[in-house]
Amino acid sequence: MIPPHRTDCGAFLLAENIGARSLIYLKDEKGLYSKDPKKTSDVNSLDYYSRISVDELIALDLEDMIVERPVLRFLKYSKIIKEFQIIDALHHPEHIMAALAGEHVGTIVYKD
Repeated sequence: MIPPHRTDCGAFLLAENIGARSLIYLKDEKGLYSKDPKKTSDVNSLDYYSRISVDELIALDLEDMIVERPVLRFLKYSKIIKEFQIIDALHHPEHIMAALAGEHVGTIVYKD
């Protein structure tokens, strides 16, 4: 059977199974917002989350998220991965090297 999860879940599960310390999601948005920034005319009116715990994010119960919802549960119960980072690699490819160097670019979701 084909698993019901998509690429975000697959990347997380693979990273957890190979023992990665963290995971970087390459997206086309700066990071996590309170609503989908592609569906609003004023991105500045949205809440932007630079760093947030997985429990806080689950409690927010956002209508739309930049990562698949099961990833939050995976992080909450992971044994190896303690956080993941969401960066804008489409508009800012330089953020890839910055994130790999340990810089905070985008949103970091961490395990409590």
